[in-house]
Amino acid sequence: MIGKIYISGLIGTFNEERGVELIDVISQVRKQPNATSYEVNINSEGGVVDTGFDIYNFIKSLGVPITTIGNGMVASIATVIFMAGSKRVVRPNTEFMIHLPMGGIDYATADEMELHSKTVRNLENKIITFYANELSLSKEAVSPLLKNETWLKRNELLDLGFVTTETNLKISARAIINSKTKINKMSKTSKLKKILNKFLGETVNKVVFTADNVELTFPDLTEDDPIEVGAKATLEGVAAEGEILGADGKTYVFEAGILTEIKEESEEEEVNEDEIIEALVATLEVASDLEQRVTSMETKTVAIKKERDDFKAKLAIATATIAKLKGSSESPKDEKKNKEEKAGSISDTVAQWKKNKQLKNK
Repeated sequence: MIGKIYISGLIGTFNEERGVELIDVISQVRKQPNATSYEVNINSEGGVVDTGFDIYNFIKSLGVPITTIGNGMVASIATVIFMAGSKRVVRPNTEFMIHLPMGGIDYATADEMELHSKTVRNLENKIITFYANELSLSKEAVSPLLKNETWLKRNELLDLGFVTTETNLKISARAIINSKTKINKMSKTSKLKKILNKFLGETVNKVVFTADNVELTFPDLTEDDPIEVGAKATLEGVAAEGEILGADGKTYVFEAGILTEIKEESEEEEVNEDEIIEALVATLEVASDLEQRVTSMETKTVAIKKERDDFKAKLAIATATIAKLKGSSESPKDEKKNKEEKAGSISDTVAQWKKNKQLKNK
């Protein structure tokens, strides 16, 4: 089963505007436990650097084949997420832009500005290194492209290695267009078309927008008909296939263009942010406990080694002392011999004294 991941609009939270967070991507993955591979659909103008790298790392950690698909716009940090795919493609009319991170602080002191400058510089080095590694290019080749805010053409994406297969990319003007504005225009255009069709008495087909704002069309249903199993549908003119996540939160399952199942959004399957935080805290506590135990064992090991070294030193001193004493003292055999010699000498002396005394008495 091919799982679907949708990343649309702002990445992360900026100026109190919430965009796509890591928890949203985790939630989508958890709702597709049987997926053996994933298609990651990206339509984003970029956003927060750290959030983008978090999402990239999570997608890479899934350990299954990943295909990233650019649709509409892939810009700034969204291009980092795009590189998570082992297969990378872009759809026609997709804008693709890379640049260095930007940001500023208001009413800052000189120290605060200096710290902010160092932070941004570190991010720049991180991103330059990332693209150099992913594209197998030197930093000297990548750095100018990022500094100049480069909008890449079809052949450039292929030549540089951003995409892995031939694409039909149309380059647009050098202006960042908010993807949400594009979504709103699509919605308004669709509504106006429906109103016009009704006014002209023409039949309006049932249309559902997918999570990445593509029209899922049911040609045999009118606008007011309910969507039921057995209905036919097309996605961008091609028979719908597999699981398609709708903007309404429902998952539509198709086989050869025929709807076989509608999966309602399940609140039970939604990721609870508090649960994730608790799990992370528990993991950190376990890591902290292990670190303390390792530190304790290392301390004990150092103490035991010190005791061993002290014992060896004392043993060496004792051994040297014993050797010295042995060298300066007589052996038991020599001591016995000396005693015998002394005893013999005394006996000879006594005998001689007795002899002399006898001679004197005579």
